[in-house]
Amino acid sequence: MLFSIIVPFRNAESFLPAALQSLSTQLLGDFEAVLVDDGSSDGSALLAKQQVSRDWRFKLLLSEAYGVSSARNRGLDVAAGDYVLFLDADDQLPNFALEKISTLVKPGFPDVLMYGFNVFKAGNLRASHTEAPAEAQRQGANQIFNHGLPPRMIPSTSPAVWNKAFRRDFIEEHSLRFWPDLVEGTEDLHFSYRALILANHLVLTQSKLYSYTASVANSLSSRPAVQCMESITAVMEVLTTESLSRKWKRALYEQLGRFLLRSFYLSPRLETLTIIQSRFETSGLRAKNTIMPPLVVALMAILLALAKGPSRLFHERCGSASKG
Repeated sequence: MLFSIIVPFRNAESFLPAALQSLSTQLLGDFEAVLVDDGSSDGSALLAKQQVSRDWRFKLLLSEAYGVSSARNRGLDVAAGDYVLFLDADDQLPNFALEKISTLVKPGFPDVLMYGFNVFKAGNLRASHTEAPAEAQRQGANQIFNHGLPPRMIPSTSPAVWNKAFRRDFIEEHSLRFWPDLVEGTEDLHFSYRALILANHLVLTQSKLYSYTASVANSLSSRPAVQCMESITAVMEVLTTESLSRKWKRALYEQLGRFLLRSFYLSPRLETLTIIQSRFETSGLRAKNTIMPPLVVALMAILLALAKGPSRLFHERCGSASKG
């Protein structure tokens, strides 16, 4: 089986049918869809059961409401495809997505495939995004990285998991799982950054293979200051858990600096400083910097970010693309 598509959902009866329909009508049928009910109290589970009864490629896992990270982890535990994809319940895959992805992967290669996506709001196309750098967009070429992703590309790379296909053996080799302690909206960043750091072989395509719905007004990404502070926590966790090269450490500290600056820009209050200091104190990053106080580490990260150029720092989002 080529693909496993993990679809976590909770109380999604108004938009889950469209997501499931987008899978059942794929031009390439070599996939399994792992639906994970994260404790729904509406009719979502019934809709999923009906889909399972109609199409043998769909399976349903039932769970208590432990959050999207735990739901995705349950899906990873049973996934059997060569490549794993993630689909949010309010989003869709274009019907040609799996067919196109199948032309870009082969046994054992790549570890991670990154692709573009379209953003829809109220059913209308609002924006298109590609992961390809400007030179690749001009050339119209796919990018292949056989020696890992250049760390300098992290700021321009979406931290979302839903615009990527991950080789399942690569996931298991590195015991990649979502961190349940993170607030929803930043769990993607932690998983994606670890995968991008660990991957030796990556392919990046300009093709738009995901339809993203910007609609959930009460989501974390509609509270950008909170999302930035949660993203800080996610980056600090990556810095403490992975063995990083000097270039990767610098890139992540620069990204940490961007999130810090963005947090202060969105919430210029003493309380913001207090919250950030508390997160540094309680993180493993504090243990790795026993000589430098947390605020000195934060200032160092900010200076690294500013050294890269301040022009766009206050206009960049933290975490995944917004659902706001």
